[in-house]
Amino acid sequence: MYCNMGINIKNMIGVIDLIGISFEVPNEYGKILGAITTNVDVEKYFWYNVEAFDQTFKQDITPPGDFLFKKETYNGHEFIDIINSHEYYTVFSKLQAYLKEAHYREINTYDEYINSDCEILIIIVDCIFVDIFAKDVGVLKKVEEIAIQKQFKNIVHIETKNIAESGLG
Repeated sequence: MYCNMGINIKNMIGVIDLIGISFEVPNEYGKILGAITTNVDVEKYFWYNVEAFDQTFKQDITPPGDFLFKKETYNGHEFIDIINSHEYYTVFSKLQAYLKEAHYREINTYDEYINSDCEILIIIVDCIFVDIFAKDVGVLKKVEEIAIQKQFKNIVHIETKNIAESGLG
């Protein structure tokens, strides 16, 4: 599954085609966001939880149906604590990471992403489908290492050539 997001990442050599990574995670309670971001320095970012897209529920809940995220924005320390402190079940989630605090808004298109200050975009759909976009290809490589190590299924690179296929062309 590819979300309608992407970016050309430039380095000293030229344009890198890798703009994101897609994979499937187990359909179960756990700490999936913590697992996905294990090798990423999440503490250096400010995280925006798109509440309209948030259906992440704590397992150890009282009352039932308690959301993992209680607010829209978190600094990196708060975010890492939340994603690693509780077991949870994610039906849908859209998280956007920024290097500085700002007025955040939901990103829905390729143009919005590339023209924003958003550095990392994590989207989980239907409990198992994960798409991660990052402007730093190093972040994507770290996420891919974890996906392989955790034996997540259907690991696919999202490349610039996939933009047309995803409806962004």
